[in-house]
Order: sequence, then C-alpha cells, then structure tokens
Amino acid sequence: MASKNKGGRRNNKKIKRNKGRNNSIATTAAAAANAVIDNPDVATTTTISTATVSRGDSNVNDATPCMRRFVTVAAAAASDASKKCYHGSTRAAFLNSDYIREITCNESTYNKNEEFCQFTFALATEMWFQFMKIDNDKNNERLQWLYDIEDVLEHGIKRRYLWIPITKGEDAGFGSENDRKLYRYFRDISTATAHESPCYRGNINVLARETKSNCDCMKLYQLEAKKIEKVGFCIGCYCNVPKMKLRLCLGCHHMIKYCSRKCQKLDWSIHRALCKDVQSCKDWTPTYAKDDKDVTETYIQLPEYAS
Repeated sequence: MASKNKGGRRNNKKIKRNKGRNNSIATTAAAAANAVIDNPDVATTTTISTATVSRGDSNVNDATPCMRRFVTVAAAAASDASKKCYHGSTRAAFLNSDYIREITCNESTYNKNEEFCQFTFALATEMWFQFMKIDNDKNNERLQWLYDIEDVLEHGIKRRYLWIPITKGEDAGFGSENDRKLYRYFRDISTATAHESPCYRGNINVLARETKSNCDCMKLYQLEAKKIEKVGFCIGCYCNVPKMKLRLCLGCHHMIKYCSRKCQKLDWSIHRALCKDVQSCKDWTPTYAKDDKDVTETYIQLPEYAS
C-alpha cells in the first residue's frame, strides 16, 4: 500500500520548528510528566515548564518550546482540581509520560491504542482553549500554537482513520470511506496555518467531531465556525481558496488538491512519487471520486511531462 503522507512540500513551511525531535527531548518531557505523577500537588504550569527545560541539554534547543507546550497544557489540565471534563479522555492519560513521548518523538507504540487516540483529540482541545487566550497581535506565538495543535491532531487522525480501523479489520485502503476521511481531515486542519487567509473552521470541526460524543465543550466554537466561509488548502501555494475552486489531481483523485494548474506543476516533483504509488495499487480509482462535494467535476490533468 502506498505511504500515507500529506503531499510533500507542506512540511517545508514549518521552518521555525524543529521536527527532528529525539529521545533526549522526549526523556525530558517524560521526566516532567513523571514528576507530576509522583507528586500531583505540585502539578502547576510553572512547575512543569521549569521541570521540562531544567536539564540544560544542548540538544533540547529549538524543540523545547514546542515540547514545553505539550507538557504544560497536559499537566495544567490534570492539576486543575475543579476540572470535570477531559473530552473523552482521563486525568491519568494527561499524566501519562509515555503518551508525551509518543507525541514529541513521533513514535508508533500506540498506533492502535484507542485511549491514546482519544487523548490526542482531548489534548488538542485543551491546546485550542489556550490558543484562544493569546492576543491577536502576537502572530508568531499564535502560529506556533497552531502548528502544535496540527501536529497533535495528525496523531489522532492517523490512528482514528487508518491504524485502528486496520486493527478492527475494517477497510482503510485507497478509496475506502476511512481513507477519504483521513485525507479530508488532513486538508481541513492545514487551512489554519495557510500562508494566506488562515482559517480555523477545519480545526474547530475536527475537534468538535472527535469529542462531541463525550462533551459539548467545542459546541459554541462550532456554531461560530458555521459563519466562516468554507475554504480548502492548496498544496502547491500553501494558500486557502474557496473549496469549490480547488481541483483534484487526476492521478490520485481524493488525496491532493490544487487551486490551479500552475500549483500542480510546482508541486509535481514532490507529489509524483506518491501519485504513481497510488496508481500502481489495484482498483486505485475511488468509486466516490466524481461525487466529491468539495470540488467541481473538472479534475486537473497530470502535467504533460509526467511519465
């Protein structure tokens, strides 16, 4: 089966973040979380932030702020004595240092774990609440939080619509309903960090959808989101455009969308391998492709120089 990725150059835009998280960083995060487990009474935001960065390792550096946000939010939520809702997760999950390691190191230990999957959506929800408290003029800080929320949501989406369905014997291959949701939700959360006209509708809808069976904490945000124009993310220019202006790549149909032929050509050197990988799969053409309500019926052809 073709590899599940989001289409190439997308990751290049995260230039301010260190995506090469390593075991040393994860160990620091785990140590901070373990400190809270050993002594829940000291689980304050300040305590966890200090514990997270106190080691002074030279290789913590750029990844420290990102890792600190994960740990700080998780520990702060778990230490709130008045907190009654964990959005379908539990206090124990928020204090699980192994879960922090899974996120900060992009490990795969809990790929098929339902509890960890729900924890990711719960953590992203708590991070969203913190994000909404940041002043609008602090653009860089807000952007870093959005990147982190996107990272956590990616963990949850991959498990909810790929790894866990496979474990249950459900169809998660190309063209399946799970596969369609996987890529649709990836595209939706990408709109929050677009180069132009960032939109939070996708993030809000994913958070609300994945927690609504347990709580209505995102309900008010979702009601507000309905007033926002529906936009989609172009993988070529990293910008948001009205969804009906997007076109699907004719090679893989449901996975990658572009706002123009120019953007498709720009991305082709990266997307080409994935696209051909999809086409090499048996029955690779999804039966629902021409019924996709997010795009018009016209599909962008592959570039002339494709072979």
